[in-house]
Amino acid sequence: MTPKRILVADDDPFILDLYRTALEGHQYEIESVTDGQEAFLAATSKPFDLVIMDIIMPNMNGIDSIRAIRKKHPQLPIIISSSFHDQFSEALTELKVQCILVKPVMITQLVRSVRDVIQASEKKP
Repeated sequence: MTPKRILVADDDPFILDLYRTALEGHQYEIESVTDGQEAFLAATSKPFDLVIMDIIMPNMNGIDSIRAIRKKHPQLPIIISSSFHDQFSEALTELKVQCILVKPVMITQLVRSVRDVIQASEKKP
């Protein structure tokens, strides 16, 4: 079975390293980027099974990045991982993200959410 590919977008190198270590330990293939513009470019040029997106990032915030990604890949599963999700609840509802993880995220919660979102997306026609 081919490993599921996950794009992680976060401007915090510690978070990127933590998520990479945790998810690669569960046989996911991880690519990471440090801003919303890079996330958009990666998500629209390479195939991913899931995107994990921070909201507050340089160059393009996570909300704008998700909007741009949704134009090209409306069904791509997206998980928000942020401390600032409350300020953006209306936009997140509009963008139809599959899950919101509130930082600090417990690794067990991250892994479980990733697994659940990917499994749910595989069941869709």
